[in-house]
Formats: sequence, structure tokens, C-alpha cells
Amino acid sequence: MLNTAAVLPIDLQRLLDDEILQDERVLWSCQPSLKRAFRRGLPLVFFAVVWLGISSTIAVAIFRDANASWFAKIFIRFFILIGLVMLSSPLWMVQLAKNTVYIVTDRRVIILTKGTAIHIQSFGPDRLAQIDKRVFRDGSGDLIFDRQVSTHYSKGRQRESVKEIGFFGIPHVAQVHTLIRDSLQASKT
Repeated sequence: MLNTAAVLPIDLQRLLDDEILQDERVLWSCQPSLKRAFRRGLPLVFFAVVWLGISSTIAVAIFRDANASWFAKIFIRFFILIGLVMLSSPLWMVQLAKNTVYIVTDRRVIILTKGTAIHIQSFGPDRLAQIDKRVFRDGSGDLIFDRQVSTHYSKGRQRESVKEIGFFGIPHVAQVHTLIRDSLQASKT
């Protein structure tokens, strides 16, 4: 059974109320799964462990060296700080999920994120022609509405990174996908 509206924190509910148009109806709302958000941060933890291992080894060598410059002693502390931030990335991802709400209305799909600034992404029927769906064994999953490709050049080589935009870690993903598709068809008529 598809739960049509999540109980949201008051601050997110106010932002949602401000965003919804007067004659627009909310059909479904949900926040991302905190467990899935935590898991999305885990790959960076493994990199952070290696980073901190190397940085700590260098730090020990620098602080044992009586001739080490003050600059080296300060510089290595930044590397250790960066490693600690990366190590805590799952907690940052959970915090981001707590401040995100996904909404399906009778006119559009909205991703609302509250951080240092309020970020609202709205996708109307014209931008939702192709929705990619990932379904996990428990029926939860992701709906991808868009992909932003960035091209970077480094040392004469071209590299591309892809950022997926959509609903991540939502329960009953197939039912939400159907709800979006049906509401878009209804809005066209």
C-alpha cells in the first residue's frame, strides 16, 4: 500500500506549503531512507581510511623531525582534517536526507532540500518523459529524472562525471513511478 503523504518536520512542511500552488494537489510526499543515505556515504569512508593512514604516517614523520618547518606541521593537519571529514561522510549524507523531501503533485515532481540555502528542483511533464527506475529486493529504490554530465580536463585527458537527479531511497518505488506516470497523463488531458 502506498502511503500518500509523509509526516514531515515542521520546517520542511512550511517550505512545501510555500512551494505548492493554490490549485495544486499533493499526491505523495516522502523523505529519503536514512539507511540508504548512510550507505551512499560508505565508499568515501574506505577512501578516508587510506587517506588518514597515509596522512598519519607522514604526520608522525614530520612531528618527529626536529627540523620540520612550521608550514609542514600546519599543512599536514589540513590533510588529517580532510580525512576526518571524509570519514564522517555517511553522517553528512544522513543529515542531507533528513533535510530533503520528495513530492509528487498533480502537475509536477518536486525535490526540496534545505541546507545552507533552500534548493527546490521542479520537473514538469516535459522534463519527465524518461524516468529511470532502480528497484531493490525490498521494493524500495530510486527514480532518476535527469543526469547532469560534467566534463573535466586534467593532464590532457578528458574525464566525465555524471550526477543523477531524482528520488533516492524511497519505499514502494514501482507504485510511485506509476503514480507519477498516471498523474502526468491526467495533467495532459
